[in-house]
Amino acid sequence: MKVLCLGGSGGMGRYAAKAIANFPEITSITIADLNEHAAKKFADSLNAKVSGIGLDVTNSENLKEVLDQHDVV
Repeated sequence: MKVLCLGGSGGMGRYAAKAIANFPEITSITIADLNEHAAKKFADSLNAKVSGIGLDVTNSENLKEVLDQHDVV
């Protein structure tokens, strides 16, 4: 299962991502945040199945593209 964490480098997003990072049924976690640097830095602090991207959720085309690549948000 591929998980997308919107706002993933914020307080609640960090907590949620850490809580699920080692679930065996989750194959990948994408930390998505407007601040790309923060998203990547946080993702690097977790395990290899976690990655970070910059994402502006007000850009509906880009948001849809990213959502389509994941199973759960």
